[in-house]
Amino acid sequence: METFVVKKNREGAFANCYLAEALGALGHREEALLHAGQALEIHSISKDSLDGPCVARCVAESLVIAGDFDAALDQIEILLPIPGAWTATASLLRLDPVWDPLRDHPRLQALLEKYGQEG
Repeated sequence: METFVVKKNREGAFANCYLAEALGALGHREEALLHAGQALEIHSISKDSLDGPCVARCVAESLVIAGDFDAALDQIEILLPIPGAWTATASLLRLDPVWDPLRDHPRLQALLEKYGQEG
């Protein structure tokens, strides 16, 4: 697999995230997980409370695509209490097909029950 060099800024975080999604869809799990981790290192929630959750949601999606469900659920657990249109919501988790592999996961069901009463 070819190595990609991505800038260490907001755009680089999203580039790593989208690359992780593509690699995961192609079955390159290890490379996908590497780029997902790099995206979080570059632009985490603690570094940017506005765009950080968006990067984290993208990473969670890439983790689902790559098949790392526990890591994806770890991200979802962090994201659900954060308000905002670009973070994860219980409604999004119920409706968006990217989350289909997790639908019956007991941990996701517990999170949806806990955060499902959106205003």
